[in-house]
Amino acid sequence: MKLPVIYILILLTFFLFSCEYIQKRIDISSIKDLKQELFTEFQPGDPMELMLLLDSLDLEEDTKPLFIEKINIRKRKKWRLNDEFDDTLVEEIITFPSLLSKYIPGDSARFYTYRISDYKKSKTILWVPGFGVSDKAFYFIKKLFIEELKHGYNVVVYIPPYHLERKLKNKNDGDGFFSSNMQKNLIINFEELREIRTINQFLINQGVEEISAWGGSMGASTLLLSTKFNTYNHITLMIPLIDWREAVFSNKIFNPFIDSLISSGFDSLLIAKALGKISPVTYNIPIKPDKIFIQYAKYDQLSSEFVIQKFTQRNNITNVKSYKTSHATILLSRKLYKDYAAFLESTN
Repeated sequence: MKLPVIYILILLTFFLFSCEYIQKRIDISSIKDLKQELFTEFQPGDPMELMLLLDSLDLEEDTKPLFIEKINIRKRKKWRLNDEFDDTLVEEIITFPSLLSKYIPGDSARFYTYRISDYKKSKTILWVPGFGVSDKAFYFIKKLFIEELKHGYNVVVYIPPYHLERKLKNKNDGDGFFSSNMQKNLIINFEELREIRTINQFLINQGVEEISAWGGSMGASTLLLSTKFNTYNHITLMIPLIDWREAVFSNKIFNPFIDSLISSGFDSLLIAKALGKISPVTYNIPIKPDKIFIQYAKYDQLSSEFVIQKFTQRNNITNVKSYKTSHATILLSRKLYKDYAAFLESTN
């Protein structure tokens, strides 16, 4: 007798979540794909230029908002939630110029917005998703948007460079975001931080009463850096990339990539310094322990459980939940959504 498709899917899901090995292999496969991309277009640049950039970069000065007066707002058709909400939900896209157009032709900063009220005196959650966010990911993350809207928040979703409308022609979402060129990686991450600071200033100018935030993976890394310049009422971090150095140097999959950089004249200390420049752990992050919620994957092969626990202990963060998933599969956990809803409830 043949099993109905729904039962097969249930059995496959149960098997997936009961197998630590498979969970880890999914992450490892994704990391191998990234390593392959790094070698496909291996152009590490010049070590001296990287050294000069590191000496001159200033996190505050080089990420200041530039385009507040050039913000454009229009209606949006992509990522609609009209099936879940009535016509009172306003769905728009916010754009302004991007300094990354030299890497991404025609690029502009982009934010998808969901509004249940005017910005003035509202409460808003700023969303900073991670590497690889795509139309497929929307099927899962829209559940979090819906929960936030039901709790009375407007939602502003950042579209990272190299993703969705910002991706390169004939490339996948995320291709190019992290490359073999450390100098370019620094510039991209600093510009992402500038765009996050710009939208914060826009929301403040609009009279938003309360800004909170959600960050995932690499997006959580940038979000944490933004806390040095922006105050959030509360923050949720999902599978946060706390330390880029640990993610790259402690993962043996990246060993050939590190070796190739060293062969090109980049010593390990210079590489580590570059990665440290965009790592939240290298800065004094002014976060209130009782205002932060962390959801991490126990079998994460990119941002290890050890690093997450060390970060939470150092910052006295106690509202932490772990899930028996990998970095790539955490959004399949039904408990993740329930826990997030409970956290939102506790902030009201």
